[in-house]
Amino acid sequence: MKYFLYTFLIFTLLVFGSCSSKVADQQRFLLKGNEQLAKGMHSEAIRYYSEALKLNPQYVDALLNRGVARFNSGDPISALGDYNALLNINQNYLPAYINRTNAYLELKQYELALEDVATIKRIKPDTAIAYFAEGLILAKQKKYDNALVAFDKAVALDPSNAEVYVNSGTVKYYMERYDDAIKDLSKALKLNPKEGNAYNALSLVYHDIDSLIYALEMIEKALAIENDQPYFINNKGLILLTMGRTEEAAEVINRAIMADPFNGWAYRNKGLYFMKTGDYESAIRLLLQAEKLDNEVEKVYEYLGNAYDAIGEKTKACEYWVKEKAPSANLKIRIESECNYE
Repeated sequence: MKYFLYTFLIFTLLVFGSCSSKVADQQRFLLKGNEQLAKGMHSEAIRYYSEALKLNPQYVDALLNRGVARFNSGDPISALGDYNALLNINQNYLPAYINRTNAYLELKQYELALEDVATIKRIKPDTAIAYFAEGLILAKQKKYDNALVAFDKAVALDPSNAEVYVNSGTVKYYMERYDDAIKDLSKALKLNPKEGNAYNALSLVYHDIDSLIYALEMIEKALAIENDQPYFINNKGLILLTMGRTEEAAEVINRAIMADPFNGWAYRNKGLYFMKTGDYESAIRLLLQAEKLDNEVEKVYEYLGNAYDAIGEKTKACEYWVKEKAPSANLKIRIESECNYE
């Protein structure tokens, strides 16, 4: 059920021109790397950028673009190394701060990310991307009101950025401000009708307000834009599960797991499938796997508690219920009445 758009613009530099000897070789490797990066061939891009850097370890363009290729290949730690190297060369190099903020965000190093946001604002005040990044970080910290303030500032500086509206709408969804979420997500789609994340988030809004037909329609639109996106596939499985189309849901959730075997949300949904079919032992196994992969998966502890309760293990049930980070009012009542906690 993961639906938040965590990334923002990553800067790359495409350099053209000609000169002689060593500098020409550097640029040749850079351009070859850029070609591979544009094709999504990240390993090849990294190889070419590394060749350029052998010729000149302080080649700023190659360092920046290798960081991008490493980040896009799922290696934010190595990307961070390239951005740090860049900032050792030029401590005011704005693209490196912007990209490093994204790496810190991916690594959940939120305070360091906020420090880079402050630096971006100092170097170039009123930079829309700085406020966008700030909103993303604050949302991950669950500081939703502050996140919305940052997104509003980003919109004021760049009202054409659909992704800001997607994230603002998603935060409002978290806050259960469903009407406001729909408005923001609809604005995103007016700006960019191909914004699959907006349809995805809308599907979850409609799911939570029990408009399941609309929810399914929205997620199908998201999949029409990106039919192999694991989170979209998984969210379709969740909607089908809620609709009672249990076996069809299981097939879709299995596809999501195959597309991304490290998606804790998909394992959670597979656990929900087993709960619906009465196989609580399998449900517990899948839910524990979800928690192991990502302990921020929504309601995973509540569902684990419910599964243990269903097999008569009340102590285990209470142990997991009290771990739930944002317990519902009903769960709080249940803990108070069934778990003997003072």
